[in-house]
Amino acid sequence: MTEDRLQSLLNDYAEPVKFRPPAPRAAPRWRYAVVGGTAMAAAWAMVLIPRPTPADVAARRIEAALAKVETMRAEGYLHYGDKAKERLYERSTYREGHWRFSGRVGTTLEQTYILKGGRQYTYDRRFNTVTAEPYRSEAGFYRDLFQMIREQSNIGLISEKRTERVEEGPRINGRETYRIVSERPADEYRSVLLVDEETNLPISAEAQVHYANMGGDDTRQFLRFTYRFDADVPMSEFDPKQFGRPILDIPTEAKKLMDRVRAPRATVEDGQVHDAQVTSDGTIYALTSIPRGTSLTPLPDSVADGHGTRYLRLRDLGPGDTWGNTSVRQIVAKDRSVFVTTWIPLEPPKQPATRVHFSFVKRRFNSSSAVVAPPSTSTPVYPPVSIHLTPNQGRFPTWSTVLMLNKPLLSQRIEAADARADWYRDRKQHASELRWRWRAYEAAKDYVPRFGELKVPALVKCLRALGKSAEADRVQRELGPQPIKRYP
Repeated sequence: MTEDRLQSLLNDYAEPVKFRPPAPRAAPRWRYAVVGGTAMAAAWAMVLIPRPTPADVAARRIEAALAKVETMRAEGYLHYGDKAKERLYERSTYREGHWRFSGRVGTTLEQTYILKGGRQYTYDRRFNTVTAEPYRSEAGFYRDLFQMIREQSNIGLISEKRTERVEEGPRINGRETYRIVSERPADEYRSVLLVDEETNLPISAEAQVHYANMGGDDTRQFLRFTYRFDADVPMSEFDPKQFGRPILDIPTEAKKLMDRVRAPRATVEDGQVHDAQVTSDGTIYALTSIPRGTSLTPLPDSVADGHGTRYLRLRDLGPGDTWGNTSVRQIVAKDRSVFVTTWIPLEPPKQPATRVHFSFVKRRFNSSSAVVAPPSTSTPVYPPVSIHLTPNQGRFPTWSTVLMLNKPLLSQRIEAADARADWYRDRKQHASELRWRWRAYEAAKDYVPRFGELKVPALVKCLRALGKSAEADRVQRELGPQPIKRYP
């Protein structure tokens, strides 16, 4: 797997869970004809309008039954390959128009979303924060229970055509059932929705897809969902105060940040720095902006602290967009694009810098997936700008939550370790490189356990460069990607 592929995984989803704005519902393959004229019109309608399939009829019955449901609890389970143990990764709860979704359950990346009263509340377990923002139903998540159940097991190449059929199901607890089976050869997708025949309410859903046929890893993903309807769901489950944290109102905080953008601390032509913070490990974050629609603009490129510390600049990070009605890019700065530039010390200093000089060069916003930002093609032509750094005892800048940057900043720990390791590798200082290769491995495993193995090839290569072939073999054998059984 290439570094670009890894970075794409880190930035986009961390794990292939189904927390994303759902694809628009496909138009039905049939519709009723409104016959209000001659028999000829009716005849043409019979010829041109396809009859509903058994799967269509079953879907209509399920949708009608779900429309009468007042509460629901659902759980989603996930595993990869036929020998892996499945784990709970998603919980969904519904009551009378209120929704609650929890994803990556039980991991440090767990997040909970509560939708009620036109607001979306998000609890981030890793950062222990609760945010609130406007929400409109068409912006994301699900419109109703029927769409949720249809979308949950709709994975893989969802734009490709699939076939559906209805089969007799097993007898469960004395009750008759039927199954809606969906299949798609393009990625060996198969899903089975098990439904109670009397109530037409879903009991469970299972889905699998083969990612090798999608150009990805050669493995299969298995999902399983269970459903309980009209269960006991107290309204307290939809109260964001249950997390015991202050609720950060995104529009309000964004306005405060926008006021700061209007009062820059440093300006070089069109480029501006509005805040600069330093964390306890010496990482420097600068809140920067440029006019919208510009390309080459003077931007901070390198930093010097007067103590000889070597800093590496990582890629620029733009604010993330939310899944509600709030677009942080539009709220924070209407006429300027706001982003964050990060510098890491090659080795964390004993004491973080308190004042630095930024050197500006004309460059573009760099969101490349490269671990370290490519060197600027131009040399500084502007006098260095001295800026006092605001100490920050946390790991990330104070405005990271309102900019929706917590997730990319978390993955930046991996980039930082890789950047340091690469710097030492390029200078053949493999002992120091090895130290940071191990840290990159630990950071990746901490982010998502299975991502640790993606750092093993560089670790093994470094060990071999140091003449430690036996250890390299052991690391490859014990920590590297395990052979995956190919499926017929």
